[in-house]
Amino acid sequence: MSTNINDDVHYNAIRKALANGNAAVMVGAGFSRNAENGEQLAMWYDVAKELWRELNPTDGELRDFSASMVTQLGEQYARVFF
Repeated sequence: MSTNINDDVHYNAIRKALANGNAAVMVGAGFSRNAENGEQLAMWYDVAKELWRELNPTDGELRDFSASMVTQLGEQYARVFF
């Protein structure tokens, strides 16, 4: 258990999400790229470009990319297609 009470709040939230089946695990940038066949994994720009293309089939290429837009595009994609 953590010695920092603030960390305990986060650990408990993760435990609850795992128990409820509402958790996803992600690792830091670059970690997966070092794994076997990791060079075949998409970068954030690649993911954003595909989400943009699906959401805006007639608007052309993705412009002004930022890493924060990937989550926004993902949320929009989920609202539109699910």
